[in-house]
Amino acid sequence: MKVSEDRLGVEIVLPPATLSEARVDLERSRVVDTDRGLANRVGDAFSDDTNEERELLVLAKRKIEEAARRNPELLRLAERNTRAMLTGMLGGLGFERIVIRFTPPPT
Repeated sequence: MKVSEDRLGVEIVLPPATLSEARVDLERSRVVDTDRGLANRVGDAFSDDTNEERELLVLAKRKIEEAARRNPELLRLAERNTRAMLTGMLGGLGFERIVIRFTPPPT
């Protein structure tokens, strides 16, 4: 972070946005609805198969990660949101000239 001599300008250089592993809290998440046949629903009334629900949540986590990797706009959105948040915060601290830059991603 570089602050100008008049203390009204600031420049921050950040690393590029990156995707991390999706986090699904398996203890606090649950499957709300599944499309199942009548025989399966009758069987479910007599059992509590949380293992199947856990497998569905793990599959959902995997699908979220795949969808994020396929969306090139997601990283640009992350940088845009970070820039907006920092600009608002730094403006609130009295800075009038604010520059937020991201270094290029590694090739």
